Amino acid sequence: MVLFLGYESVAVLGIVCLLCVAVYASVVGIFIASSAIPAGRLLSLPRRVVDDLGRLVRTPAAFAVLVSYVVLMLVVGMGFLIEPTNAFPPTVSATNSESATSAAAGESEFERFWNAEPRVELPVPREGAKVLILKFNDYQCPSCAQSHFLYEPILARYESSHPGAVRQVSLDYPLDPECNEYTPRGGHMGACEAAVAVRLARRDGRDAQMARWLYENQETMSLETVRQGLVDVAGMTDFDELYEATLNDVKGDIELGNIVDIDATPTFVINGVTVKGGLRPELLETAIALELDRVSDDSGAE
Repeated sequence: MVLFLGYESVAVLGIVCLLCVAVYASVVGIFIASSAIPAGRLLSLPRRVVDDLGRLVRTPAAFAVLVSYVVLMLVVGMGFLIEPTNAFPPTVSATNSESATSAAAGESEFERFWNAEPRVELPVPREGAKVLILKFNDYQCPSCAQSHFLYEPILARYESSHPGAVRQVSLDYPLDPECNEYTPRGGHMGACEAAVAVRLARRDGRDAQMARWLYENQETMSLETVRQGLVDVAGMTDFDELYEATLNDVKGDIELGNIVDIDATPTFVINGVTVKGGLRPELLETAIALELDRVSDDSGAE
């Protein structure tokens, strides 16, 4: 089992975890060493454990090694208990003048950062929008799903307050070597099928519903579940017949993604500014507001 896990980690996932390698080597060593120990009765195990602990206490060097190991494991364990920083933390409202001043300073700092970023234009039509948000997306990517549900109400508010001014376009960048040769170690083996399913659902205006279904069913995503999902959501049964032809369109998005050097999903391009991983929701709103002001200023200057 340990040899299999080592093969999966190194050969399949392409990940070398030093702690895992140490555990694998230890287990293999114990397995080999145990073969030289004479068989004993299971009922004698408690007595033998007590004898071993007694010898351990009477051997200072061995006891010191044990204590060091336990301390090290506790330190490592505490590291795993630290909650990772969320890429999309909730907005914290200012409750007094001091926090409001800090928030204003943060927005000013973000504005300086935003205006200094280089811009790249991709050949995607704006259709009259002042702010074009391109999202290079993988429907099997948890962060892509998270950003979708966090950004959805923000974009809906802008559509209500500024109709047609902000346009988001989802572009496919599945981390699946079946259709994306630039991710040979990608592990999302249903992502190509998912991208095709959304494009097919778009024919009947059901792509948004299909995308939501995929995000909500990421854990069970496979060729079979995606095919059935397309039937359930859009009533379409021609997935297999149109798969290869539609996959060529997916590959067109992948080539666009390589212009901005995508190494993870989601990657956003907001009016030419590349943002890898996305922005916190409040910063996305700030970025949209900055771009609306910038485009309005440019139009007024003309």
